[in-house]
Formats: sequence, C-alpha cells, structure tokens
Amino acid sequence: MAKQAPSNYLQSMCVRNALLAAWTTLEMACRDALGVTRFKGQDFKRNLNEELRAQGKPPVDFGTGTWGLLSSKTLKHRTEYAHAGVRLADRFPSVSHADDAIAWVRQAIHDIYGRMGKTPPKWIDHDQSTGWPTEGTRFGAFGTVTRQSADPSQPGVVKIVLVTPDGEERTTEYLSSTTTDEEIYGWIEDVLGKLNSPFARIRAYRGVDVIHDEELEIRG
Repeated sequence: MAKQAPSNYLQSMCVRNALLAAWTTLEMACRDALGVTRFKGQDFKRNLNEELRAQGKPPVDFGTGTWGLLSSKTLKHRTEYAHAGVRLADRFPSVSHADDAIAWVRQAIHDIYGRMGKTPPKWIDHDQSTGWPTEGTRFGAFGTVTRQSADPSQPGVVKIVLVTPDGEERTTEYLSSTTTDEEIYGWIEDVLGKLNSPFARIRAYRGVDVIHDEELEIRG
C-alpha cells in the first residue's frame, strides 16, 4: 500500500505502520517459537537470548547477519516511530525501510523456529495484498494557489516553488509578504505532504531572496 499511496502523507503512514507491525510480528513469533506467553523484561534482545539459553539453544548474534540488520536498522526506526520521534529530514521515510524490515523479519522468524526445531507458520511468507482501491479520489493535482491578500506582483511576495528534475521551477503557492517564516515552513510541509508527482527540490522565496531550498529524496 505504501508503494501505491496517492500522497506522501499516506505513504509515510503506511511505511511506519508496516515497520511497526513487522517488529511486533517478530516479537510475537519469537515468543510462540519458544513456547512462552511473554518475556520477563522490556529489553527484547536480552530477553530473547536469556530464554534461548534457558532452553539450551544458541543465542542470537545481534551484531551480524539478518539479526544484526534488524538490531541496527529496523529496531532504530521502530524506536523513532514509536517513542523518540523523527527528525524533520526523516518525516517521509523511504518505502525501502518497510521492504527491508519485512524481508529481515521473515528471515529471522524462519531462523528462530529453526533453532527450536519447529516449522514456522505458513503466513510468514504470505505476500499478497489488494492495496489501495483502483477507483476513487486521487490527490495532489499540480496547480498554483494565490492565498488571501497575496499579490504576485508585490516585491516582497512569498512564493513556494517545486523544481523538476530538469531544473524547471513551478510555483505552487503565493503567500502574503507579511507571512512569517514559521508560517512559510508550515505551507512547505503542506505542499510536500500532498505531492504525488516527482520533483527534485522545493524552494521558498521572499521576493527574490531564497529563504528555503531543500533537495527531495522522496517519491513525490
């Protein structure tokens, strides 16, 4: 669904939800494979290895391989999404975060059931989804909006532009010259969230002065 999402807001929501769900699935599958209803503490990595040792099985190496990737990348993102919050630059995470998490979780679940001499559930390898409906409202049609009291001919008018991969600037918003910087950044966020076309950069001008210039490394 993240790959088909009609806007960046929906795409980022799907990526975060997919990663959080993948990690929750991993924890549940580990408990099922080990035959325990819950771990004793809150530290998943430590609790998993303590339970493995208690049952005479080799502990997981969270420093290498699939488990290492889960620890260094997926768990880091999961902690950011669920607890710490993300930086402004990471507000639209790549779909690859979800793809990688799902792939690594699958491998880890196969591994943990294998360590316990059990067959993993068949749903682990299920990879089909109907995705978003093919009919309905689509978002983000490109256009230029002149906000109330904004005059495009005014020397200090604020404009927000999107830049194509070829370098062409397309104005999407005109704002009043009295618009504060904080308000401008709010409008920039609004424009980015509604994008569904690929652009290379977003800029904001106050008159002829560039006050914001950001490279976009996301699907528009």
